[in-house]
Amino acid sequence: MKSHVTTLWLMIALLPIAVSADSTCTHTELWSLPEWFSQTNRIVDPYEISCRLNPFYHRVDFDGDGRQDLAVLITNLKNKKSGIAVVLRASGVLMILGAGIPFDEDDDNFSWLDVWRVESSPVHLNAWKESVPDFRGEVLYLEKSESASGWAGLIDNRFVWYQASD
Repeated sequence: MKSHVTTLWLMIALLPIAVSADSTCTHTELWSLPEWFSQTNRIVDPYEISCRLNPFYHRVDFDGDGRQDLAVLITNLKNKKSGIAVVLRASGVLMILGAGIPFDEDDDNFSWLDVWRVESSPVHLNAWKESVPDFRGEVLYLEKSESASGWAGLIDNRFVWYQASD
């Protein structure tokens, strides 16, 4: 089966955003983050917001509550691994996918990611004609151009990766 569930969530307290001198983000880019995120949720050392892709964040209703949650590209400054920080707006919970934390079959680095977008609901079948699970809300479509892709979203309050294609 191509579905993989991660139970390794990292919840981080509300602390200042880490931005180093060699950050990939400008002050103007960071200023574009939603006000609710900037005021109430922070990403803390060893993680830093990464602007290596455009866009570097997405507003996504992961939990289907009608409120926009946030997915932000990040880098772990200690091991240089890439990932995604997900903030659920209603609870304020911050979860780290990748960036040194295994997400899909021990894939703890999303440096391969070069295309990402929000989808309201994935198609019902993947490339192998297998049924795609019912996610709670919107999902992230993550892709390595002209290669593998998959969806990341919530099922039963856990983030799940489901392979879309090779």
